[in-house]
Amino acid sequence: MYVNYHSLFFTLGAIVGLILYVSLNRKESKVILVADYFWSFLVGLIGARIAYVLFNGAENILDYISFWQSGLISFGGIIFGLLIFYWRRRRAENLPTLLDTFSLTAVLAWSIGRVGNYLNRDAYGVGNDQFLSFYNRVPIQLMESLALLVIFFIVLKMYQRKAYQGQLLWVILIFYGLARFVIDFYRSLPDMFLSLNISQLVALSFAICGIIVISYGKRKKKHTSYR
Repeated sequence: MYVNYHSLFFTLGAIVGLILYVSLNRKESKVILVADYFWSFLVGLIGARIAYVLFNGAENILDYISFWQSGLISFGGIIFGLLIFYWRRRRAENLPTLLDTFSLTAVLAWSIGRVGNYLNRDAYGVGNDQFLSFYNRVPIQLMESLALLVIFFIVLKMYQRKAYQGQLLWVILIFYGLARFVIDFYRSLPDMFLSLNISQLVALSFAICGIIVISYGKRKKKHTSYR
């Protein structure tokens, strides 16, 4: 009997992430919070699928939105998910706080979802019959799942001690970008620039963007404190 662990674990991750997101924003309307998560996760999955199809081709137009099938690119999901979240809550006074809590809980949700990739034997790394190999391939799905879980606990510990609202989103992008840069050395993708594949270049751009924004935020806070 075939079980679509891909859909099962991403759904489970979304439920766990939603519960945590609501608990971290108790003063907000639960209806609005659920809508936040539903639309951001749905559009994020579609974005991840669109990114995958753009790089791998499509047999028909439905392939672009068939996110329940195997074949997602995380970076597409991150961009689309954050964009729809920002658009929905752009007028909220506590938007930076909401972005922090949403991105934190999404990391946990994505970590759980990646386990489904492994169980469905989807998105494996390069062939290898020794180092960390499962089914004679490097299990980059489990490596990413573990990296996301570590990021989640590190950022959760920072939650009450962040320098300013909105900081955690960029911290997550830095950590995730660096983690993916390392993990994707084991991904079966052609080199594009300086012996790096497209996934590594995007990962680096995420990390660099996060570093720039955090550096700007620290300078701005320091300048304000001297006024």
